[in-house]
Amino acid sequence: MPTRPTPTTCESVTDCLAAAGTIRGPLAGEVREAIRASAPGIAEAVMWNAPTFLVDGRPFATLHLRGRDAVTVVFHRGAKTAVPARPVADPDGWLDWRSADRALLAIRDAADLAHRRQGLQALVRAWIAPGQAA
Repeated sequence: MPTRPTPTTCESVTDCLAAAGTIRGPLAGEVREAIRASAPGIAEAVMWNAPTFLVDGRPFATLHLRGRDAVTVVFHRGAKTAVPARPVADPDGWLDWRSADRALLAIRDAADLAHRRQGLQALVRAWIAPGQAA
């Protein structure tokens, strides 16, 4: 059974992935690349002590690396951002909606990511589309 990595302060996204350990780090790296390849202009930074993805300087997703069973993509909108009347489409029912402005997508392993990669990338594009996220 995988163990949870010890929380540490990371200076860079690479540091965060290394701190995730040999079990979650490689998967997190693959999820990171899938998100970055989803659309032009996606940047990354360390926010909340985790890899966070931004468009136009605004965060839209963060990787939760401390879970036991998955790397989780936390899709979110900023506190100052209006929540659209229509959330992004989730035709496969993959998102676990925690509120109108926050949803989770758990990726269990490399096979799960391979199966969901295109859907993940479509969700990223929908989340960052004008009028949807910030």
